[in-house]
Amino acid sequence: MELSQARLNPNPPNRDDHRMTIFLALHILYAVSLTVTAVIGWRYGGRSERWGVAIILVGSLLTVTVTNSAMFQWRTHRTPLIVVDALMLIPLVGLALVSSRFWPVWAAAFHLIALASHGAIYILPRGVVRAYAIFQGFWAYPIMACILIGAWSHHRATAPIAADPPRS
Repeated sequence: MELSQARLNPNPPNRDDHRMTIFLALHILYAVSLTVTAVIGWRYGGRSERWGVAIILVGSLLTVTVTNSAMFQWRTHRTPLIVVDALMLIPLVGLALVSSRFWPVWAAAFHLIALASHGAIYILPRGVVRAYAIFQGFWAYPIMACILIGAWSHHRATAPIAADPPRS
């Protein structure tokens, strides 16, 4: 029976194929989330939300650039990623300081946690590098949620109030 199954599927799935599928799914999820956040933040948000969208777009593009370079290795060479995250923290903190909105404070705090999590790789055993690589991008989702909440709040605050219908 095993021989007949081997004939039907001469190329059984590889563990690396499964891992690549997970990474691809995470990249697609992130791209869709980032696109939705950018469109909603830019369309319905105010100045702070637009700056937040710009910051996260630039940070995402820089992250993709450094992680897709031929020299980048998750196991040994994370310095470019740490530099990008540190550079992204500067405008987020600046936005939190000058904005009258409260969400940039939360976004900067979430990004500070993401930056601090880079230090965890030096404490964790070698076998968890893959988990680090997968979950490193997790903190971008709460930042995107902050931008979406800020855009929703701004839109509600600036939307015209509908007049009551005439009573007869």
